[in-house]
Amino acid sequence: MKIERVKLFNYRNFSEEEVFLNPEVNVLRGQNAQGKTNFLESIYLFSQAKSYRAASEKDLIKFGCDSFLLEMDFLTGDMPMHGEYKFSESEKREVKFNGIKASKNSLLSEHFKTVLFSPEEIDVIKGEKELRRNLIDDAICNLRPNYAKILKDYNKCVKQKNILLKKRELKNFDSMLDVWNLRLSEYGSRLMMYRGSFTRLLSQYAKLHMDELTEGKEELLIKYVPFIEAENTDNIEENKDLFNYSMEKYRRAEIERGQSLTGPHRDDIEFIINGNNVKLFGSQGQMRSCILCVKLAMTEIIKDRCGFYPVLLLDDILSELDKKRQSYLTDKIKGKQTIITCTGVSGLRRSKRTTFFTVENGKITKEQ
Repeated sequence: MKIERVKLFNYRNFSEEEVFLNPEVNVLRGQNAQGKTNFLESIYLFSQAKSYRAASEKDLIKFGCDSFLLEMDFLTGDMPMHGEYKFSESEKREVKFNGIKASKNSLLSEHFKTVLFSPEEIDVIKGEKELRRNLIDDAICNLRPNYAKILKDYNKCVKQKNILLKKRELKNFDSMLDVWNLRLSEYGSRLMMYRGSFTRLLSQYAKLHMDELTEGKEELLIKYVPFIEAENTDNIEENKDLFNYSMEKYRRAEIERGQSLTGPHRDDIEFIINGNNVKLFGSQGQMRSCILCVKLAMTEIIKDRCGFYPVLLLDDILSELDKKRQSYLTDKIKGKQTIITCTGVSGLRRSKRTTFFTVENGKITKEQ
């Protein structure tokens, strides 16, 4: 997958900007708040239909304007594609690929795939469970577009159940709670199956990168930790039975607290090096190594499943890595179209496979 051209209209701090990209490495450099990350974000939108920074698409519209438009020409294998992403406060979102409207946001990743590596993700391992779940969920959505809908439906059910739990004085409260629990078990059992299967796959790929990075000194295991004790989450019906049992067990406690206390929204992911949980016993360097290996593993999984590498987006990440990890990362981006942002020296040399751009005040200029 290679991006050839990106054009932005009234997006963030860009009025109108057109950029032709190198099929291999592109380095955008400039001071903070000039538009480097905004440019990466615009590309990420085409694969996820959401920003990795803003809560609302309204925040992406240039100040004083009422809409933005993004255009992108890219290749999927040898197939040329043209993407358009429009958003206005009045007409909302419209995404097209080769002139055909994408009917569902979850289908965008079928046409265009990215893997993002940003400084915030360094904190995923030591942060809250939600961050690790999001990491896995976003990766699964890249491979399984239908997963996004299941996840959305599940989260809606949790929200509706929580609203109901605060209204226990309702006459038909118990029967309504049964209905929401039934729906949750339908969606939740599938989430468990997808998360367990993908985490095992990710662990296999990431382990190979950790072996290379540490010269065999550190062995990485990524483990799915569901909210219930389950040795194998591949069987949807078994997941459903376990989930129903758990909801019945906590039914009284949920009613008393007015909150859903059990379900995949309580899942966790563990990163284990040489038998030790990295969150509890790992160094900062080991946490960085884990995320680096995970991101590279994701690109390889997509390549093996889809036949092409995703576009790799590195948002000011090189400054967060020491020289050894920088060197490993820059070696592994070979063969993948990569867009890198940085404030100064990137550690990459000027060559035919690397193009440098200067970003200043919403203007992107190719360096000669």
